[in-house]
Amino acid sequence: MKNKRHFLLLGDPQAANCSLSISGVQKAHSGRYYFRLEKGTVKYNYRSNLLTLIVTGLTQTPDIHIREPLQSGHLSHVTCSMPGACDWPMAPNISWAGAALRALRSGLEPSTASEIQLTPNPQDHGTHLTCRVTFPEAGVSSERTVQLSVSYAPQNLTISIPTADGPVIQNGTSLPVLEGQSLRLVCVAHSHPPARLSWTWGPQTLSPEWPSDPGVLELPWVQTEHEGEFTCHARSPLGAQHISLSLSVHYPPRLLGPSCSWEARALRCSCSSRAWPAPSLHWRLGEGLLEGNSSNASLRVTSSSTGPWANSSLSLHEGVSSGLRLSCEAQNAHGTQSATVLLLPGQGEWPSTGLGADGLRLDRRSGQRLFFGCLGDAGLESSRCAEGRTVGVLRLRGTSP
Repeated sequence: MKNKRHFLLLGDPQAANCSLSISGVQKAHSGRYYFRLEKGTVKYNYRSNLLTLIVTGLTQTPDIHIREPLQSGHLSHVTCSMPGACDWPMAPNISWAGAALRALRSGLEPSTASEIQLTPNPQDHGTHLTCRVTFPEAGVSSERTVQLSVSYAPQNLTISIPTADGPVIQNGTSLPVLEGQSLRLVCVAHSHPPARLSWTWGPQTLSPEWPSDPGVLELPWVQTEHEGEFTCHARSPLGAQHISLSLSVHYPPRLLGPSCSWEARALRCSCSSRAWPAPSLHWRLGEGLLEGNSSNASLRVTSSSTGPWANSSLSLHEGVSSGLRLSCEAQNAHGTQSATVLLLPGQGEWPSTGLGADGLRLDRRSGQRLFFGCLGDAGLESSRCAEGRTVGVLRLRGTSP
């Protein structure tokens, strides 16, 4: 009989008990067994009733029990047990493997510890934990693998614009968008269980465009009134997080004016424009460009700006005659708009009246009437004033860079 240390005769043959114990059963122990009696010169084999032993592979698998629900940052006890292991003459070796064990050990290492303590992190969610039970005497092992479900509060909250080169927006970012464009923002939070997402615009809670995907915010036609702070909120039973952006609506200049009148023997004109980014505002006298704030004996230019508004006034003391062109031009990165005042000679003797940009005023010294009309580029329309007479041509000129 090979490797007799596995075999032990338990019974007493003189008492008709021939019981045999085999420890550390291996597949090599498979075969036919019979009882042989040897006493002195007597040797006898009992072959009439042969025992056939078939050793199969280990069919049991370990059980993994997680005592407390796994929550990020909290301690939990995990045990591994093998059904029937207590019946073996020698205790099995137990080894653990998994990414969540990085604080305990690296890789798969033998250990007799059937219980370990885990303090998981969010990145451990969805990873695998394996317990392997090995019986060295028999040269067999069995293992079980479970997937970890780790609960954690919302984190890594991001807002992005889903385009090929769309940026990931950081908290507090100012996002410029051109007026009239569409905007789609996607908010994503990492958490388990999944967080509930919602959007607010200032103090106002927004209803989701897509109830099945509340993290998506769509503005199909961005207007200036949409400016303000948009915030995505992520809430779960374990905590909350939010991220905000400031929407800045950009638009080309909108020109108000110019309007002109005679005051204190001078031609005075004013012009305003609103745009974002704030526009630059210039005057042109004929073909000459007048700088922002300038003054001499014949003219004075005064300009100022506040927020999206730019304002400028022009006082002309000399050189006022028919055919004179005064242009007000507003410009920013998104476009240019200008309007021109043309002084035309009057006809007949009308009462002295101030009519602003489209009006007339009598110069008492010369008896000449001057009519003010606006010129531009976006179509031709007659501009009429007192008694329905045409005094100039109004065109609005707008160009894009």
